[in-house]
Amino acid sequence: MITVANALAEQGHAVDLVLLRGAGPYLREVDPRVRVVDLAARHAALGALPFYRYLRAERPQVVLSTLVGPNAIAVAGSLLVPRASRARVVVREANTLSVALKYRSWGSRLLAGAFARLSYPLADAVIAVSEEARDDLARFLGIAPSRVTAIHNPSVTASMLERSLEPVDHAWFADDRSEPVLVAAGRLVQKKGFDVLLDALVVVRRERAVRLQILGEGEERRALQQQIARLGLERSVELAGFVDNPFARFARADLFVLPSLAEGMPNVLVEAMACGCAVVATRCPSGPREILRDGRDGALVAPGDAAALATAILETLAHPPDPAKLRARAADFEVGVVVAAYAEVLGLATPVPMQE
Repeated sequence: MITVANALAEQGHAVDLVLLRGAGPYLREVDPRVRVVDLAARHAALGALPFYRYLRAERPQVVLSTLVGPNAIAVAGSLLVPRASRARVVVREANTLSVALKYRSWGSRLLAGAFARLSYPLADAVIAVSEEARDDLARFLGIAPSRVTAIHNPSVTASMLERSLEPVDHAWFADDRSEPVLVAAGRLVQKKGFDVLLDALVVVRRERAVRLQILGEGEERRALQQQIARLGLERSVELAGFVDNPFARFARADLFVLPSLAEGMPNVLVEAMACGCAVVATRCPSGPREILRDGRDGALVAPGDAAALATAILETLAHPPDPAKLRARAADFEVGVVVAAYAEVLGLATPVPMQE
């Protein structure tokens, strides 16, 4: 969302980034031309009233929102504004919704599903992050797939590619390292499948000595640490936590692995390819199959299958693909290409000239 906001601001559009809570490590990446509006809400539901006040005061031309709670707030808030000054509302669903809801508690799943079914059909446009996610969302909402536009995430930026050239101060990534390094990245939660990756690593290490670094934080850290100890992988696996520049590690890794059980459109998979890193991924709903073009650009295995994942890792390490081919495929997700599609749906196809 920051990438889209920054790109639209660079084109000359006046852009506000409205946040439920104005905090987090990515705030530093917001372009100075983008105005950050902090609603200071502790929960999505508590952001409804301040967002409605924002709409009445600022009267934006169009609102782009993402995630179920903010999407419902955006639609409801817009309907309360007089029709003459009502903004065009475009909601973006970042996940394969029916699958993502399975990883919520029963109450949260029921509430989020109801909010989506009630609010999304009332939006002026709906965006999904992949074709598979689009079809899933249409079925979930009970609407025609033609009412949902599939737009991939703008995963590749000039800044990202520049940062991939920065050095990595870690012995595992040294040029003269003795063992290949695998990298995985994402929130440490159940649906990311890192426990499956650890099981696969045990199988891989029976054939070849490798190391694995997992980037990210989350609620499953303790469970993963216990699994690492139980499997005797303490010297081979590192939970590196949040890393400000993962791209430099992607560029120096021997292989990027995406073991997810569910995704929307995994940016990290494209980012790794843009850095020239070979990839292995699960054929989970949704995204990896589209990104890797049914296996043409990287191995795809069934989600949850540690043995198949181990085989794919070993085969890719033995026969790595041409990095130039991976970079060429990743270019399809370059920010300019994707933001042009966003601008069309938002009704901003013609950029506003920059003022002198």
